[in-house]
Amino acid sequence: MQIITIADIPDVWSKGGIVLIPTDTLYGITCLAERKDLLDIIYRIKKRSFNKMFPIFISDKTMLEYYCGEINTKVNKIINIYWPGKLTIILPIQQNNNLSFMKNAGFRIPDCEYLISAISEINLPVIGTSCNFSGKNNIIDKDEFLKFFEEISLNYNVFLCDIKYKPIGISSTIIKITENNNITLIREGSINFMEIYENYNQ
Repeated sequence: MQIITIADIPDVWSKGGIVLIPTDTLYGITCLAERKDLLDIIYRIKKRSFNKMFPIFISDKTMLEYYCGEINTKVNKIINIYWPGKLTIILPIQQNNNLSFMKNAGFRIPDCEYLISAISEINLPVIGTSCNFSGKNNIIDKDEFLKFFEEISLNYNVFLCDIKYKPIGISSTIIKITENNNITLIREGSINFMEIYENYNQ
């Protein structure tokens, strides 16, 4: 078992490591978002369809603008209300950057200080997807989290950051901003969609 500390996370990410950590919402699997080879491994770990995107954690709005370009006023308003927090926003990716192999991606700034700090240190976005096999229930219990880590460690080189931090056990709400700047619900999680919708359209 490869156990690391919070201080180790940026270095392990930078060297191409896949790290299992508790987040503000669920226990998560993380790696550098720009590394498509690592994303492919996580797809295999989760037994997930390659057609489904993974959420991306960022540390600030500047990072979002680097990959997505200028953010319009209505989206900015939502960001200012709900970030850091449990809202994932799907936006188009600009061409000619290291996420351009994705057409769209769901971004959020997690409400988790140690995660924001680690991402800020490497100044790169990271994938943050739930620790579970596709189609199975989310893992909300620490013992299940450790069991999941032990199981996938048999076949994959992964790291565990075992810290005293408990997720709330509810997924983030996911919305998509369409090309004509409408807002669409993809998944309702811990934030009510109608509340977001009303704030977006005020």
